[in-house]
Amino acid sequence: GINAEYGEFFPNFFIGIAGLITYNNPELENVVKEFPFDRVLVETDAPYMRPFYRKFLDRSTPRVSTPGMGVVIAQKIAEVKELDLDDVLIQMRENVTEMYGI
Repeated sequence: GINAEYGEFFPNFFIGIAGLITYNNPELENVVKEFPFDRVLVETDAPYMRPFYRKFLDRSTPRVSTPGMGVVIAQKIAEVKELDLDDVLIQMRENVTEMYGI
């Protein structure tokens, strides 16, 4: 599929997943499900695209996205990929390290 094509033509390609994944978005969930896990990154897109608060955050949470909301996005990725949150967070750290060469 298209994910394999991106990997072939762009071997250093990563995809950033932002708060949109926490909304009812089956197409994006399917992309996350199929995309190679070692090429996925979490983005908060702060201050825009705050995760869907009714599902993950209470009403006291700021109405804008903040870097700390990355864990909410990681939780949704874990749900979509049927993984533990800890495994997703570890992989995200490895992916960032790979992408930035640090």
